[in-house]
Amino acid sequence: MPASDVYSVYAWWPAQRANNANNTNNTAARFGISTTSGVRWTKVDQREDGGFWVKLGAYEMESGNRHAVRVSPASEEGGYVMADAVKIVRGKFASPVDRDGPKASSHTQGSATSGLASGHFTGLDVVRLAREHIGTPYKHSPPYTCQAQRSEDCSCHTELVFEKLDIELPDDPVGQWGEGRRVAKPDLRPGDLVFFKERGPSNPITHVGIYSGYGNLIHSSAYFGEIVESKMEYIKGYYGAKRL
Repeated sequence: MPASDVYSVYAWWPAQRANNANNTNNTAARFGISTTSGVRWTKVDQREDGGFWVKLGAYEMESGNRHAVRVSPASEEGGYVMADAVKIVRGKFASPVDRDGPKASSHTQGSATSGLASGHFTGLDVVRLAREHIGTPYKHSPPYTCQAQRSEDCSCHTELVFEKLDIELPDDPVGQWGEGRRVAKPDLRPGDLVFFKERGPSNPITHVGIYSGYGNLIHSSAYFGEIVESKMEYIKGYYGAKRL
C-alpha cells in the first residue's frame, strides 16, 4: 500500500454459468482484508454477482502492506472458491475505473458498451454506468436542475443511468416506483432499483438507488453530499425494489 489511508476493496470472480446444474461456485467464500486493526474476514456468495467488480467494503490500511487481501480455501459450504482478481482503490467511496474486469478472464459477461450497441443490457451494465457518476455532488432538484455528473439528486441519478439504456424514468422516486416489476428483498440483483421511506412507512417514498450486489447501493446521498456506493443496511426505511 502506498500510504496509510482508507481504501475501497473490490473482488472479481467468474459468473456462474446459467446452464451449470452442478452450481460449482462457493456460497461462502472467505476474503480476508489486512487492516490497521488486524485481518477482517468477510464472506461472499460466489454463485451470485459474478462477472463484475463487487465491493467488499472500505478499510483502513497501513503504508507498506504487501498482503492486503487474501482468499481462504476453507469454507463452511461446498463448491470452488474463486479468486480471479482484486482491486484496491484509495478512498472510502472510490470506484473501479474500468468498465470490464480481468482481461484474461473468459467468463466476463461483456461490457456496457457492447450491451448498449446491441440494444440489450444486463443488470451489471446498469451498475457500471451508475458507478461512472460516483463523486457527483448531491443537489436536490428542484431548485437545482438535473445535470449529469454536475448536480444530481437520487432520482436524477437513476433517471440519467437508465436514459443511456433507452429507458425513460420520471425524475421523482415516487414516479419511478410505478415502473418495472416488484422484486422481493432476498431476490435483489445488481441493477435493481431500491426504494426507501426514510420518514416512516405512512409517508411517501423519499429515496431511490441502484443495487450493486453484496448489500451495496449506488445512490446520490444527501448525508454524504455526493453519489456514493455504500452499504444499503445503513439507509432507514427500506420499502421495496423494482426490476426494469
